[in-house]
Amino acid sequence: MKGGIMSFLQVLLTFFYAVFLGLALNAAGKMKTFATHKMFVNRKAFLRIIFSFIIINVFPVITFAYLYNSVFTLDVTSSYLSIFAVVAASLSVFGFNRVLTGIIISDECYKYFYDEEEWKEIVFSGARKSADYTPNNWWCHVLPGVIWLIFFWFLMLFFLRMVSPENFIRHMVIGVVAVVAILTSAVVVIQFISRKK
Repeated sequence: MKGGIMSFLQVLLTFFYAVFLGLALNAAGKMKTFATHKMFVNRKAFLRIIFSFIIINVFPVITFAYLYNSVFTLDVTSSYLSIFAVVAASLSVFGFNRVLTGIIISDECYKYFYDEEEWKEIVFSGARKSADYTPNNWWCHVLPGVIWLIFFWFLMLFFLRMVSPENFIRHMVIGVVAVVAILTSAVVVIQFISRKK
């Protein structure tokens, strides 16, 4: 943004990112991630709020700020390919939701974030019954979440490379480093929590 002017792509990014982040937050709400009424009486609810806030609020906002200020600048030409890049970048936000699910709902970690009954209520909600339960390992959620982030980041870069190839390598390296940092953080947290059992 130069002198208070947003580019067409920045406006689109803001719109789509806000819509998809809202949908991701709504999906995370089914896990009772922000049960603020319990946070001062239940340590697990407080810990769940902290992790949820960092993973589903802070990380996506940092990603948005980077995309807004560094990727979709006034220098990027508006075309149908750059619009696809904006949508791909916005869709990446759902990967954070998967990572959060892997950390707080998985079989290895849920005891640190939920009471047994609360966890069963979430996992066995709807038509799913306890007899249908399949192992809910952390990597079944974190790995797809990271793959989702990487796929849509590279899809965005693929479309942008055709429009503005000069910064492709820099954005690709930053994206890979960020996703590796998120994955490493998730694995470290999960391993730390799992060892405390």
